[in-house]
Amino acid sequence: MPNQDFYALLGVTAEASAGAIKSAYRRLAMRLHPDAGDEPDAARFREVHDAYTVLSDAARRHTYDVEIGRKVRVPTMAEEIASGRPIGILDDFESVAASPGEILHQVAQNFFGFHQKSGAPRRRLSLEIVLSPEEALSGGRLPLEVPCYEPCLRCDGVRWMWGLCPLCHGFGLVKTARQIALDIAPGIKNGSVFELPLDSVGISNLALLVTLLVA
Repeated sequence: MPNQDFYALLGVTAEASAGAIKSAYRRLAMRLHPDAGDEPDAARFREVHDAYTVLSDAARRHTYDVEIGRKVRVPTMAEEIASGRPIGILDDFESVAASPGEILHQVAQNFFGFHQKSGAPRRRLSLEIVLSPEEALSGGRLPLEVPCYEPCLRCDGVRWMWGLCPLCHGFGLVKTARQIALDIAPGIKNGSVFELPLDSVGISNLALLVTLLVA
């Protein structure tokens, strides 16, 4: 029987979806990677990587659950969405053409008082989201969290003349997040692609190009 709780290592519950497990691993890997992490820890990084290797593979995850005697009821997609956290596009995006800083700059161009609005063509940010076979079969609504900006509550969006606001640092806006949702039809196929405009959250120069992977 395994002597480590792989779910606890990744900071997720036993009912976590494949997408939530992938997101948790990415966040930890970026923090713990011995060469590029903010808090490098080679030993813990290996533990996290081993846990992800098992839990990201449906067959190996099932075997692991059986070995530790865990009885996991597979939730439907609708239940998963109702109880799980949204997928943050800065945490989960798969794009070699843009860094998180570039994405935030692109977003900021849409909000008055931060950067001048861009008249450039709409940019597409590629995302890969992993669904389990059960989630793909049942379908449902998947929430996505998009970075946005809103007026600073400290200075009411008005730049201080005698110094920089400590909350927004003189920009007049602070970063926040808003949600959009992707409706997934039951029986969705592996590799299905969707383009989601972000006009509903005030972003006109960026769209999400979402690829659904069933694994």
